Amino acid sequence: GGSILRWLTLMLGPVIVAQQLMAGNRDEGVSMPRLLEEADPVVRDIAGRLGEILALLDAAYFEKLVIDGIDANGWAFIVCANQQRAVLQRLVEEQQDWIWSDTGPDARRGWAESQAGCFLHTPEGWSEPVTIIARRWRKEGELPDSAWHYSFLATRIEAEQLPASLKKHGYAQAIWMLYGTKQARENHYKTALRDLGLHHPPSGRLGINQAFYAIASAASNIAMILRYRVVTPQERSIELWRLRERYLRIAGY
Repeated sequence: GGSILRWLTLMLGPVIVAQQLMAGNRDEGVSMPRLLEEADPVVRDIAGRLGEILALLDAAYFEKLVIDGIDANGWAFIVCANQQRAVLQRLVEEQQDWIWSDTGPDARRGWAESQAGCFLHTPEGWSEPVTIIARRWRKEGELPDSAWHYSFLATRIEAEQLPASLKKHGYAQAIWMLYGTKQARENHYKTALRDLGLHHPPSGRLGINQAFYAIASAASNIAMILRYRVVTPQERSIELWRLRERYLRIAGY
């Protein structure tokens, strides 16, 4: 509730293109459309050089307002749909067995077996359907005929839009592989949260914290530009405090 804060961000690569600090009882899904609108001009300016934009979003953003905002920006998206896991599990269990393709065991996750499949679904109140990408697995040590564990993604990416290097894995698995890159991208938050102290807001007043987070976001972006455009490639992962010490403080002395 009012005792916590939520920091919403949109990042393009390592750079924060829109951010908002808000009270913890605010709904992320309702607040995100404003950030999408704010970020769009910046992203459009850069997208001309980068190509298509793919938005990767957590389950909190599987809401009509957010997806409509992404569509209005002309971005592709993959969003975790586990917010509606109960409904989607019931629907996927009604599908024919042919929708599933075997994706094998995964020792890192402790999966003895796994499968991926997809089907179309129009959530209640939505005007357009999305493709639901389902993954199910059984854990090591579970009985072969035990109940499956499920997770879900939603997208409107078509098979022909997939990168050529991923098409060999099949449509459903390729979407999961693309979404799997989100975790590595979240490493960019370490600079803002750890090196700039954004895990610990400096004030009990929301307005002061909002100003602090806006300045810190700019500082984080400057650090990213230094990291990717100034220092040597070998030091691209350098932490901000060490970058400041080695390139500014020692140079200053």
